[in-house]
Amino acid sequence: MFYADQFRIRCSSIHRIMANMKEPGLTDKEKHELRELEDCRDGKLLTPTGKVAGFTVKRKERLAELENERDNPTPVDLPQGAKTVCEEYVRARCWKRRKGFTASSTEKGTRTEEDGIELLRQYLDDEFLEKNEERVTTEYIEGESDLNAPYALIDVKSIETPFTMPVWKLEPPKVYHDQLQGYGFLYGKENLWLAYTLNNAPEDMIEREARIKCRTQYGPDYTYEEYAEILERTTAQKTYDDLPMALRVRIIKFKYDPSFIESVIERVKMCRGYISKLESELPEDVKTELYYRFKKEGKVCHFKPYSLILPETAQSERA
Repeated sequence: MFYADQFRIRCSSIHRIMANMKEPGLTDKEKHELRELEDCRDGKLLTPTGKVAGFTVKRKERLAELENERDNPTPVDLPQGAKTVCEEYVRARCWKRRKGFTASSTEKGTRTEEDGIELLRQYLDDEFLEKNEERVTTEYIEGESDLNAPYALIDVKSIETPFTMPVWKLEPPKVYHDQLQGYGFLYGKENLWLAYTLNNAPEDMIEREARIKCRTQYGPDYTYEEYAEILERTTAQKTYDDLPMALRVRIIKFKYDPSFIESVIERVKMCRGYISKLESELPEDVKTELYYRFKKEGKVCHFKPYSLILPETAQSERA
């Protein structure tokens, strides 16, 4: 109606729309249950003692329920995570604002991104490894990878502490697997690398954490000596220059899967359908405001307001 056909999924959000969905029709377990109930109806189902099982009212009702689902399968519905993405998209477009998120771990990752790339340069002995600046947008997927090297497409993740460094289970978490699959599609790369780097925390973040620890341990009137001692310990915990490169960089390698991207594209199409439904259910005054926004911007809008009587504030704004 308004923005539905413009929806594309960012690679970083692919995992949010790709949760498993119940396939239409019966599950294998329900199919087995159906066969047992049919045997019970036909007098072929025996109890453990060898007697014919009774076809009770409850079993009759359950049989009818399963037969109806088999013959008239419930339409596939989007998982809740995908619906939330769609709702956030509609809100962002209507209010012209993006939903933000901040945390200490993401702050460190954002601020030390170049440090992670430098660590990777040293680890791979590739002085030509540079931050990718090309964002790719297709009909259904968009994104910008960290590194687009000739031999692999690489995404760099700065981890918070050594205790989140992958050691034994060298498989990509779903969130990063899905993200890199999207990048592989956008940049046409088969080799996908997820690189974890253990970067030093920025100095001001270390000082901030030391001050918090001081107030927690000594109260607001801590001394300089107390602060200096905690700062020294915190710095030792949050910097890693003493560690060899093998303990600061871990790379998980896997391949691009075209069939997965086909599923992503189908899911994006389903999201567009759900977004269209959300837009049709917007309050009438909101839809009217969007109609005039589209008209002012010279865009085609598939919605016509039921009434052109608008609040005085809206009339004055368009005057």
